[in-house]
Amino acid sequence: MILKCLQCFSHFLIDSNDLSPEGRRVKCGKCGHVWFVEPKPLISSKKEEITSLHPENTPIVSGSNLPVLVSASDVNKANSLWLLVVLLTILIGFLLWIGKESIIRIWPFSNYFYSILYSILGY
Repeated sequence: MILKCLQCFSHFLIDSNDLSPEGRRVKCGKCGHVWFVEPKPLISSKKEEITSLHPENTPIVSGSNLPVLVSASDVNKANSLWLLVVLLTILIGFLLWIGKESIIRIWPFSNYFYSILYSILGY
């Protein structure tokens, strides 16, 4: 049985066998709030609505410690963005390599960076 503190909204899992049929007082382990809990009946008298477990239909409660469900389209978008970042980095590096004479002429101090790069690459 999952209990929710009425004061700090923390969730706790307890064994429903620990509750007597009359109920009992419980104390929040996080904030110390004490409240009375009655056990849930085994057979509900009212009809409950069945909801889908699909991620788009499941609301995320603020402060929840449940794992986030990520859809395949979100993963594809993230992979596409990383691919774009890698391609742009390669393009910028290529342009810096091709235009090194012009860059050194405009900014002579950049020759120092190119010499370090040459020593790392073994040129």
